[in-house]
Amino acid sequence: MKKWTTVFLLAFVLLCCGSSSNVFADWNSRFVVYDGGSYTVTDAKVTEDRIGKKIGKVTHYSDREDTYRGNFSNTMPKGTAYYAIIGENTRDTIAVQTPEGDYIAAVYDGRYAGAGPWTSVYVWMGAAAVVVLAIIAAMRGANSKQKAR
Repeated sequence: MKKWTTVFLLAFVLLCCGSSSNVFADWNSRFVVYDGGSYTVTDAKVTEDRIGKKIGKVTHYSDREDTYRGNFSNTMPKGTAYYAIIGENTRDTIAVQTPEGDYIAAVYDGRYAGAGPWTSVYVWMGAAAVVVLAIIAAMRGANSKQKAR
């Protein structure tokens, strides 16, 4: 039994260490994250008559490469507003209001992996712990049945 416990604890540690997330945001470019998607900020102006409703804002600014949650940016300050563009799907393009009050387009690049619920090391550790405990419980149950015979 001690041998199996050691094996499962080692597997648990390896699962936890191997759970690093992939970040789908190019830190060499200007970007914002909105609703789990990474958008490259362009210099293309969006006229005010094409600005739709406000859909969000930057909740965290950082120029340090890492994985962040929420609507963050590596170029726009906290509080910068995001808007829908009339006639465009927000999964393709959004408008970002500049500090000067202009609007520029941000183009969807893909899902930002840091936004998903499975990127947290704590979630992976919890899931791995549940699996390990279930296996240990099943093994103990099998051992007690063998002893009962």
